[in-house]
Amino acid sequence: EKAGRHREAEIERQKLPHEEAKKLSVGDQFAEAARLRGGERKRAVATYREAFNAFLADPLKHDLKASEITGYVQTVRDEEPLGQIMQRLWELRARLAAEAIRVDNPQAGKARALLQVIDSAVPEAVGGVAKDRATGDELSALFAFLKQQTEATARNGGDQTATLAFLENLARRSGFGSLEEQILIQQKDLAFSSGDWSAYHSRLKALVDFYAERGAFRQAIDALESERSRDPARDSFDYWRLIAENARLIGDRERELGALRENYRQPAANPSSLATSADALVDRYFEALYENGEAGKNELRSCAQQPTVHQLQLVNFLLRKGEKDLAHTAIENAPLSVAWKLSRQAETSFALREFDTPRESYFINALQFQPIGQLVKQNPDTAKQLVGDDWFHLSMTYGQWLYSSANEQQKSKSRLFLPAMIENRPQDVNEQARLGRWYLEHNDAQRALDHLQLAHESELRNETIIADWGSAFFFVGDHRRANELWEQIIHDDPSLDDCKLYLETLGRHGLSESARKRLTPLLLKTLQENFRDEDEYQSTEAKKKFEQMKALIRALAVSFAKNSDAAEPLSPADEAAKAALFRGLCEAVPRNVFLPAFLIKEALVSPNEAAPFYRLVIARSSGLSNSDRDYTFTAQQQKSWDDSGMEEALDHLTTFKPEEPDGKRIQWQKEYLEYLLERNQSAEARRVIASIEASIKHRYARPAWLRLASFRLDIRDGHVAQAVDGLAHLIGIETGANLASIKPPSIERLNDAVALLRGEGREAEARTLIESAYAREIALAQYETAYFAALADIAFERGDVTLALKWLQWMVNLNKEESKSETEAELAALPLVKARAVENPGVELPPSREELEQTQALRLAAEKAGEFARFDAALAYRQQLLSLSPDDEENRIELVRLLAATKKTDEAIENLATIIGDRLATRNARWQAIWLAPEIIEQRPELWAKLGERARALDATDSEMEAALQSLSLVSAGQIDEAVKVVAAIESIDPNPYLSFLRGLLEKKQEREGNSIDSFARALSASRESTLWQPFAFDEDEPLEQIIRLYLKQNQPRAALKLAKPTTALQMKNSAVESPESETNKIEADESEAEAKKYQTLRARAALRQRNARADLLELLSAAAEQIGDLNRAAELEQARMDFLLKAAEKATAKTRLDRLRKMQHQIESSPKPALVIDQRLVGS
Repeated sequence: EKAGRHREAEIERQKLPHEEAKKLSVGDQFAEAARLRGGERKRAVATYREAFNAFLADPLKHDLKASEITGYVQTVRDEEPLGQIMQRLWELRARLAAEAIRVDNPQAGKARALLQVIDSAVPEAVGGVAKDRATGDELSALFAFLKQQTEATARNGGDQTATLAFLENLARRSGFGSLEEQILIQQKDLAFSSGDWSAYHSRLKALVDFYAERGAFRQAIDALESERSRDPARDSFDYWRLIAENARLIGDRERELGALRENYRQPAANPSSLATSADALVDRYFEALYENGEAGKNELRSCAQQPTVHQLQLVNFLLRKGEKDLAHTAIENAPLSVAWKLSRQAETSFALREFDTPRESYFINALQFQPIGQLVKQNPDTAKQLVGDDWFHLSMTYGQWLYSSANEQQKSKSRLFLPAMIENRPQDVNEQARLGRWYLEHNDAQRALDHLQLAHESELRNETIIADWGSAFFFVGDHRRANELWEQIIHDDPSLDDCKLYLETLGRHGLSESARKRLTPLLLKTLQENFRDEDEYQSTEAKKKFEQMKALIRALAVSFAKNSDAAEPLSPADEAAKAALFRGLCEAVPRNVFLPAFLIKEALVSPNEAAPFYRLVIARSSGLSNSDRDYTFTAQQQKSWDDSGMEEALDHLTTFKPEEPDGKRIQWQKEYLEYLLERNQSAEARRVIASIEASIKHRYARPAWLRLASFRLDIRDGHVAQAVDGLAHLIGIETGANLASIKPPSIERLNDAVALLRGEGREAEARTLIESAYAREIALAQYETAYFAALADIAFERGDVTLALKWLQWMVNLNKEESKSETEAELAALPLVKARAVENPGVELPPSREELEQTQALRLAAEKAGEFARFDAALAYRQQLLSLSPDDEENRIELVRLLAATKKTDEAIENLATIIGDRLATRNARWQAIWLAPEIIEQRPELWAKLGERARALDATDSEMEAALQSLSLVSAGQIDEAVKVVAAIESIDPNPYLSFLRGLLEKKQEREGNSIDSFARALSASRESTLWQPFAFDEDEPLEQIIRLYLKQNQPRAALKLAKPTTALQMKNSAVESPESETNKIEADESEAEAKKYQTLRARAALRQRNARADLLELLSAAAEQIGDLNRAAELEQARMDFLLKAAEKATAKTRLDRLRKMQHQIESSPKPALVIDQRLVGS
């Protein structure tokens, strides 16, 4: 052999004794098959078959892994239909299940362990292939098999090995939503047959949830009504609530009212006891009746006349609605005592402002006025009359009723009864104060004086009583006495709460300005003694005091409002006055940091007035300590460079991450600088920059944000070239001659600089800077696809197509070993790159970086060329990528589109048919090819026929693809009804999500919205994964969003909002698909540019369409929430919508609407609560 005489060596080798090949274990065979999958698929298939058969020979002797089953299914499916593989696995499972339950079987434990592996692995393995790759015929066969086994298992009453649960998991993973539904129904029915009502109700709830999560609310109602009719334990399940809730969602008023009515009439567990807490379903019943016109009013009357345990809730509902007669009727028929009825009728009369004689009789009969002698003699019947505290309380209410009537005689009479509670509790100073305050609220200041004076005499230091007493004097015109009393509130070291009470009291009388003047010295004294600065490590007591001070400052700010609505913006004059007050306070306490900082943080002064407060807080904040410095920077000072040279050296030494100063003062200065730049206050901004620079001189390099601010001011001053040169050095595009080591430009700083230039309207300079930065990267041998793509983009935009295409070709050529050196030489010689090269041989350069992967480069080159309509170049790149990566399905689709764009229609159709008929392609790719066909073929019947023929020739067994093509062909010919019939026929034997989705879209075109919702719900029941709908994303919404839109179109806002609640895609920007550029080294583009692209990949089209569609849907949902009165939800949805908007005008409109919604919500929340709430007590509190 070593001598090269191989033939003779082989002859001699044959004479040696034959050595038996080592027999591999089952596990080793599976491992060998897995190893072969990567490159030798045919051998892998054979090896997997051998391994599986070896396992089948005696399964209880071997172990089995989930990964082995997955590999077996995915690989053997190359040569066998999925149904056959499933049949084999099912037989294995049945065999193991039998062993697991066989009596006295010593191997039962091993069988159960293997069964667990099967039950976890098969749904993922078979279901995964079914959902992702199976053909239509494979799915039809698998569906028929699983349905047969499901029905057989159900007929046998289930089993001991959780077969139905296994089938449910497999159906769900396979995308057979209808089969999953069938299994849920059978599990429910089995539980019903067993008589286990708890399990039955749990299964029923799971079925109802299954429907509701997919928007199939009508099906949920049908199931609930059907089950209730046969359920002997129906009272143990929330049938009526679930029916009512689902009926309300779809606007089915009749079924909702029916369910609510039955719920209301259900016998109570304790019918003699009235419900003491409100039942939301009962309240909805009353509301639904109230919305139902005269018929609903009549039913409410019937409810009022026929009491139930919910009578108190009915009374309170009628009171809220102001339904006087019905409220009295409900009280009269309540199953409570006569005394309760009389008392509550009387209180209701007062709450509803009824002052006629019949209403007075309620008070008189309840109070039973008699001479004192008779009262002493009698033994009162508490069921018919009030006694004790209740009697006095209603007497007071009677007095209030008399006083509030228009009759002067009654008003005079009221004085006998209003002090009733005082008579009942003569020592209770609060009763005197309460009556005085009541008179005050009713503008009877003279009588208020009497009672408030008595209250004050009993409790001299009660500031609230003093405040009210002073108000009474003010109303009677004795302003001097009022001021004397109010002065007592803040006399002798008042608390912060006392000061706030003083301010708010005077504010109610239009004396806010006087109050502020009086409080100013007190506030100054407090601020001087305490509250210098807030500290997160303060004690609980200190934090409490700070909160009291903050409340007082907020009250001072609110006191400038001309009316009680603090949400209304102040006039510029009032804002200026408010700022002047706070500025005076701040200036009078020269060491106080807390006050100006708090005013800024809480925006208690308008932005136009904030500058002085920034200056104050900066001056008072602590600066850098003596030890604060960047020692790396100070080391650079040993070298004889100027300041800018030191900063540049430090940038490259630290890879553009030098240490920054971090003191309180400098943080405030940074915030103030941003404030000034936003308002174009250049002179002051220059002063702040100079101050910061002076404070950090010889300690720190200027932070990047500070240098950027200087450059922004240079641009505004007209020194554009100087600013751009400074930015180039800041980024690392340009470097000084003295640097010993150079790093590549900072992309983070480049982004900041480009944003600055664009913000100042310098788009041309921004593009030049980007071009220079990426040219510098290439000059330093930093080869990344993002750099080449960006340079090509700039050249295209400039109209230099030749250079743009060269950039793309250079990017591709750098990946090829045979052209790499030549390409590098070409790049180095390019003037743009040569100008950015480092000529000094003594400078240490960064190591070269080549993050160029050939397929990525080809893909990006094709995308960029296509984007600028260079279709021939794009096509060439796509074809190269196809040769390199034939399994890249996205590239295969995009290749078809480019062939069509270059008018190579026959070739495009051939490639499209190849994808559709490729049994090994993913279902996503095949369906995207189907969905793309109308865009390429349009309405040319001969091309539809050709595509169908070629697809059939490639795979005649895929009836699903054939039916989908046929339906779209019919749609192109205007025969939508026929198209629906074709899809319905194939869906009946192959109920997968794609077909259901297609059917839903076709039914939407027919304007059969109910049918369309059902079809989309079937699609959704099969899968909620967003990735499943990517084939359609460039043209259509996902099923859930389709259902939401249809419910909105049907004016069923509650159903739409219910479905939208868990939809995370609507709560944030969809980061659907990005171009395959390096995320860390990609310049941040102006997002609005995307709309101007003439040609985009389907992925890019989908991302843009989804963004716009979701912004539109959120707008509709926000309007729907407002329509049903859910203003908080409306505001949340409008806020979420703003994240999807690109244009400033659209964002401004959304912000205006958001402000309006929040204001409306604030008005509702601040509206007065009901004056009277009826409960079982004899009188209200």
